[in-house]
Amino acid sequence: MRWLMAVAAESPAPATMDSLRVMFPNRLLEDVQLEDLRVANTKIRASRLSVEKPYELLECTGVEDLIAKVATSAGARGPIERLDVYDHGTAGGIAIAGDLLFASDDKPGWVTPLTGLAAARALATSLAPRAEVRLLGCRTALDQTGRMLMIKLRDVFGRDTQVQGTIDRVVAAHFEEDGSFSVHSEPSLLFSAEAAVDRVAPDLKERKSNLSAISKPIMPE
Repeated sequence: MRWLMAVAAESPAPATMDSLRVMFPNRLLEDVQLEDLRVANTKIRASRLSVEKPYELLECTGVEDLIAKVATSAGARGPIERLDVYDHGTAGGIAIAGDLLFASDDKPGWVTPLTGLAAARALATSLAPRAEVRLLGCRTALDQTGRMLMIKLRDVFGRDTQVQGTIDRVVAAHFEEDGSFSVHSEPSLLFSAEAAVDRVAPDLKERKSNLSAISKPIMPE
């Protein structure tokens, strides 16, 4: 599998709650754990020293660097089958190295276009048919804003692309020693664009009471 993991080139930025509030205004941030992200990011980046890892690590300085590195990888070794982006997130949004990558409000795309539309279109050219794109920041698929983010990205990447986000905080324990996102975390954390089309995304109360039932991702056959 052609699998890329994109992380911040250094300790993830922004590194303060004030800077997060500027990037993600009016979003759920009350229990973001900045240190959890730093620990997990360090764990992922340290995995570049391992010969046996299932993905190619991209250490990015921002959105433009992410786009360029994904394109370079796809050009050299073929289209990307799975793209994981790991950095700060919130309901309906995700950053990369201090840059806002994607964001959505609670309206459909024909009312409010995707924030980051140009970046999504650029990344789409590097994706394989039936690719997976996973936004592994905290709560990226939570609530109606997260639901709209999943749907808008799928509309850009293509209806056969498996777009997934998270419905809770993502911490170091959710990653394996090689830096990959744990398959044991997927059923309880991931919510897919396919599921978002058919039902309302979980809110805070639902995610605590019935995570595995409402968040199991729909995978390709």
